[in-house]
Amino acid sequence: MEPPSTHRIEVLDTTASGVSLGLAAELVRAALGRHCTTPRVVELVLASGEKVRELNRRFRALDSDTDVLSFPAAPLPGPPSTERALGEIVVSWDMAQRQAALRGVEPELEIAWLALHGALHLVGFDDDSEADRAAMLAEMNSIAQDQGLDPQQDWSSIYAESQGVES
Repeated sequence: MEPPSTHRIEVLDTTASGVSLGLAAELVRAALGRHCTTPRVVELVLASGEKVRELNRRFRALDSDTDVLSFPAAPLPGPPSTERALGEIVVSWDMAQRQAALRGVEPELEIAWLALHGALHLVGFDDDSEADRAAMLAEMNSIAQDQGLDPQQDWSSIYAESQGVES
């Protein structure tokens, strides 16, 4: 795999929240470092809950709130060694604040976990089954630990759990 520094994370806070997205970008970069063999670019966006709900409705035909969405980029022609867009991760600021309060953590940390979850979707992980969710959480924890964070053995989307849907 490529060293994490070969991957670029473009960060955009559309909420004017003032919250730091540095940790989130680090975790996304670490996930790419593990799973991408060529340089990749990911756009990491912090958006309002209303905007994320609109995106969920438009692209997933689900008229409901959600905490994070991942949108893979379309494949582009060109040499495989060149930097390529992998996709976009959109985190709901409103949901991140709520989930952080419920977990008793800072919003920056919850955003980082949500961004990591989104990044793993972009590199091919899924959470449609219990086994897939367990594998995804194990990878999230491994990456987080490598970045100096405590593992969260029971991390999951609090919103998804409350709605009886998969994260």
